[in-house]
Amino acid sequence: MTKTRIVNRYHTAGSLYTLAWVSCGKKNCSNCPHGPYWYVSGVGPSGKTWKRYIGKKLTLHDEQKISAALKKEVQA
Repeated sequence: MTKTRIVNRYHTAGSLYTLAWVSCGKKNCSNCPHGPYWYVSGVGPSGKTWKRYIGKKLTLHDEQKISAALKKEVQA
Protein backbone atom coordinates (compact mmCIF):
# COMPACT_ATOMS: atom_id res chain seq x y z
CA MET A 1 0.00 0.00 0.00
CA THR A 2 1.39 3.41 -0.95
CA LYS A 3 1.34 6.30 1.50
CA THR A 4 1.38 10.01 0.78
CA ARG A 5 2.63 12.82 3.02
CA ILE A 6 1.31 16.18 1.87
CA VAL A 7 3.80 19.05 2.05
CA ASN A 8 1.56 21.85 0.81
CA ARG A 9 -1.71 22.56 -1.01
CA TYR A 10 -2.73 25.53 -3.13
CA HIS A 11 -6.30 26.25 -4.22
CA THR A 12 -6.82 27.97 -7.56
CA ALA A 13 -9.98 28.61 -9.56
CA GLY A 14 -11.32 25.10 -10.08
CA SER A 15 -8.09 23.24 -9.20
CA LEU A 16 -6.15 22.02 -6.20
CA TYR A 17 -2.35 21.79 -6.49
CA THR A 18 -0.72 19.36 -4.06
CA LEU A 19 2.99 18.87 -3.30
CA ALA A 20 3.56 15.49 -1.65
CA TRP A 21 6.11 12.83 -0.74
CA VAL A 22 4.95 9.41 -1.96
CA SER A 23 5.92 5.90 -0.84
CA CYS A 24 6.23 3.43 -3.72
CA GLY A 25 4.96 0.46 -1.74
CA LYS A 26 7.91 -1.85 -2.48
CA LYS A 27 8.93 -3.85 0.59
CA ASN A 28 12.69 -3.40 0.24
CA CYS A 29 12.80 0.18 -1.06
CA SER A 30 15.48 2.11 0.83
CA ASN A 31 14.67 5.43 -0.87
CA CYS A 32 11.08 5.90 0.32
CA PRO A 33 9.42 8.27 0.41
CA HIS A 34 10.02 9.63 -3.09
CA GLY A 35 9.52 13.19 -4.29
CA PRO A 36 8.21 15.59 -3.46
CA TYR A 37 5.94 15.49 -6.53
CA TRP A 38 3.30 17.92 -7.76
CA TYR A 39 -0.27 16.85 -8.57
CA VAL A 40 -3.28 18.86 -9.69
CA SER A 41 -6.86 17.75 -9.14
CA GLY A 42 -10.35 19.11 -9.58
CA VAL A 43 -13.94 18.39 -10.52
CA GLY A 44 -15.04 18.31 -14.14
CA PRO A 45 -18.30 19.69 -15.56
CA SER A 46 -20.01 16.30 -15.14
CA GLY A 47 -19.06 16.22 -11.44
CA LYS A 48 -16.38 13.56 -11.93
CA THR A 49 -13.14 14.17 -10.02
CA TRP A 50 -9.80 14.05 -11.82
CA LYS A 51 -6.13 14.06 -10.81
CA ARG A 52 -3.03 14.69 -12.93
CA TYR A 53 0.62 14.05 -12.10
CA ILE A 54 2.80 17.08 -12.92
CA GLY A 55 6.24 15.97 -11.70
CA LYS A 56 9.00 17.34 -9.50
CA LYS A 57 8.75 20.84 -10.96
CA LEU A 58 5.72 22.90 -11.86
CA THR A 59 5.24 24.13 -15.39
CA LEU A 60 5.37 27.91 -15.89
CA HIS A 61 1.60 27.90 -16.52
CA ASP A 62 0.93 26.09 -13.21
CA GLU A 63 3.27 28.44 -11.32
CA GLN A 64 1.39 31.43 -12.71
CA LYS A 65 -1.99 30.00 -11.66
CA ILE A 66 -0.78 29.40 -8.10
CA SER A 67 0.88 32.83 -7.92
CA ALA A 68 -2.32 34.55 -9.06
CA ALA A 69 -4.39 32.61 -6.50
CA LEU A 70 -2.00 33.54 -3.69
CA LYS A 71 -2.15 37.22 -4.67
CA LYS A 72 -5.96 37.09 -4.49
CA GLU A 73 -5.77 35.53 -1.00
CA VAL A 74 -3.45 38.30 0.22
CA GLN A 75 -5.72 41.01 -1.18
CA ALA A 76 -8.86 39.50 0.39
